[in-house]
Amino acid sequence: MSRHTTRAAARKPEFRLAALGTAKEAIGTLDPGVRIVGVTKGQFGLLEIIRAIVEQTGPAHLVLATWGLGKDDVEHVEAMVERGDVTGVEILTDRSVPTRHNDQFIAACRLFGGENVWLTRLHAKFVMIRAGNWRIVIRSSMNLNANPRLEQFDIDDDEAIFNFYQEIVDELKRDLSSGELYINRPEAAKRNTEQVFRDIFTEKKTKKRTSVKRPPRRRRWS
Repeated sequence: MSRHTTRAAARKPEFRLAALGTAKEAIGTLDPGVRIVGVTKGQFGLLEIIRAIVEQTGPAHLVLATWGLGKDDVEHVEAMVERGDVTGVEILTDRSVPTRHNDQFIAACRLFGGENVWLTRLHAKFVMIRAGNWRIVIRSSMNLNANPRLEQFDIDDDEAIFNFYQEIVDELKRDLSSGELYINRPEAAKRNTEQVFRDIFTEKKTKKRTSVKRPPRRRRWS
């Protein structure tokens, strides 16, 4: 990657401890240049945060980076598209998803276009929301699915941060294969996925172990 970090303009964040209530209540009214640092106890998830934001920004294009894809996740995003809240969707997800969540992966490729679903080794969770003059990035510990645990989220309307993530996404899209392979050549995709896991297994098996040399034992005389 050309850049691993970026520096945004310093500004005072708004802190939100959302122990109770909804995502909409936790986020409140968005102002241009907003920065929110939040913690939730699991009563709402990342999709609820996205919905609360696009209700204020108007129709938006989404880039979703998530480790997994669940059935409800795909259906909720589809509903936002059908309502007109979302104008386009790109998804970055972990390359194990076609094996772990094959039906949901195929559904996402068919709904949003296989050319808009990308696979890599991924554990990052972030969302990019582009609407009008808004350039919002959500960084979170949450995947898209509901997860009733303590979770954190940061929300920034900041062009520098948005462009930083856009550079990463563009670079990944140049280097990766899209989900179209899994739609048009399912057998090839199956072989490819199996090879991925064989590679991971082989890598673990062949990784050299660092041995600790022990001093020779002293012979004990009686």
